[in-house]
Amino acid sequence: MNTRRALICILALLIGSFALSACVQHGEWDATVFWGLRLPRWALAASIGAALALSGALLQSLFGNPLCEPYTLGISSGAALGAVVAGSLGISTGLWGVSVPALTGGLAFTAILAGLARKKNLGDWPLLLSGVMLS
Repeated sequence: MNTRRALICILALLIGSFALSACVQHGEWDATVFWGLRLPRWALAASIGAALALSGALLQSLFGNPLCEPYTLGISSGAALGAVVAGSLGISTGLWGVSVPALTGGLAFTAILAGLARKKNLGDWPLLLSGVMLS
């Protein structure tokens, strides 16, 4: 229910800001700045924040531990390792550059941790310690 209220508040703020901007006369430059710079950056920041929140919730539900996060589990270190390997091999150029190798490294570390958790039947603390060890 709280999520629904938050979405309604965000939509009300957006509609209010559009209504306010319609009342005030703007030049062509203002419209270009708003539609070309501000709105895409706001949309990108909102989508990245939502993705980070979703990934944190998925990690905590997957491992059953409220302390799980990418830094304590070593997933961020795996992503950094993938990025460094891509840079060392010279494949960090192009459109996707470092992003795809970093994603691959993070997913590989997640797969290793999930395999350890299922195969060894690790509890909460040994799983966190193995994540710290991998990082």
